[in-house]
Amino acid sequence: MRKIIATLLGIALCAMAYAASNRYTQEENKEITKDTKTGFLMGVHLNSRLLNSDNYDTLMHSLGVDIGYNLFFSKQWGISLYGSYSYDITDFIYVYRKNSFYVMEGHTFLFHLDGIYHFYNNSNSGVSLGIVFGGAFGYELASNDYYDNKGSKYVRSGFKALANIGFSMMFKSKHTFNIVYQYTILQPNTTFTVFANQNLVQQDTITITSPFAFQLTYSYTF
Repeated sequence: MRKIIATLLGIALCAMAYAASNRYTQEENKEITKDTKTGFLMGVHLNSRLLNSDNYDTLMHSLGVDIGYNLFFSKQWGISLYGSYSYDITDFIYVYRKNSFYVMEGHTFLFHLDGIYHFYNNSNSGVSLGIVFGGAFGYELASNDYYDNKGSKYVRSGFKALANIGFSMMFKSKHTFNIVYQYTILQPNTTFTVFANQNLVQQDTITITSPFAFQLTYSYTF
């Protein structure tokens, strides 16, 4: 699975680099308009977020790809609609029982709707600066169920929703860099189940919150 993800990310980066090299001479000193900023987008992102529960705190890191469309109504205002896939992994985490440590991996699929406001546009330098704000909804899927040495089972999959706001920089109406703060509104909890001699002994839910996350994104608009 990791090789497949690495291959997909490599293809995405190569496609963006190829498109950028072909269009660079045409973009130089081009007037910034709503049309130059509108188009299909492809990008990559890196995310780090804090996971909290009653028994542990840990950082989860994500690497993924974005595919969608930028639509600008003027050179200041626009929206971005895109889907994203993320591969999630955390370091050895502290789970429920004080002697249980695991590596948690997962996959997140989200649909995003963001508003964009560029308060600064300079056609001579080709730079647009502004803010990005919006939200996303989707599903987080754990790679595996986790068991400790006492036969306890941990499952974590479910729907996810988040809101975000941050800073956006667009260069030559094609290259976009965003750094955003994300607040998780909805995310899956961990279901903790204990079996003894194949009989259910205990079942509980570990409530997980994510008070903050930061994401760095690069995308290319075709």
